[in-house]
Amino acid sequence: MLHVRLVKRGEDLMCCLAGGTVLPFIDPHSQGRENQRVRVHIDPLQISLLRTPDGNSDGSKIHGRIVSISGEKGRVRIVVDIGLDLQVLMDEKQFFSESYQVLQEVDVAIPQQGIQLMS
Repeated sequence: MLHVRLVKRGEDLMCCLAGGTVLPFIDPHSQGRENQRVRVHIDPLQISLLRTPDGNSDGSKIHGRIVSISGEKGRVRIVVDIGLDLQVLMDEKQFFSESYQVLQEVDVAIPQQGIQLMS
């Protein structure tokens, strides 16, 4: 669970993380209001990691660094520092095919449906 501030970008309401990263989210019940501080849940199974060639992010994703990796019942938990610790879960097969490592720089993609506003 994260505490975020809601901000407007055009007509869209977005989540602003502590480091200033802005993420779109779905608010099906129109609970959010601009500048409101709210809690959100980011589903760790919906987050994708992408290798960052030569450590250079293209700016369209969130850039971070892997700070820990641990096994967990057929899945791998990866903690990525994006200005705050973000938990990512992926299946072991995907993890081993990608061969992520601690201190590796990655880009993080979080789909709108992966962010849920908590009441």
